[in-house]
Amino acid sequence: MRFVVIPPAIRLMIPPFGNYALALLKDSSLASTISVVELTLSTERAISYNYQPAMMWAAAAVIYLVLSMVGSFLVSYLEVVADPLRRRRRGAA
Repeated sequence: MRFVVIPPAIRLMIPPFGNYALALLKDSSLASTISVVELTLSTERAISYNYQPAMMWAAAAVIYLVLSMVGSFLVSYLEVVADPLRRRRRGAA
């Protein structure tokens, strides 16, 4: 049963799970409103110490961009690896 049910279930689960994980990462800046220390709140604290808001916000934006792109590439890779039909099409092209 695990060889029949689980592989297709995982293959179908990867895209929505990946989208949800990336949306959670992008929406994490809202967590600062409920007192969770994360990147946006850490950036605001760093700005209060060194008074260079443009550089600090640019650094935070680059960190968010890198995290989002790495997550996106990872999800795309997992989708290709999990779907044997997609692997065959990609190899033939």
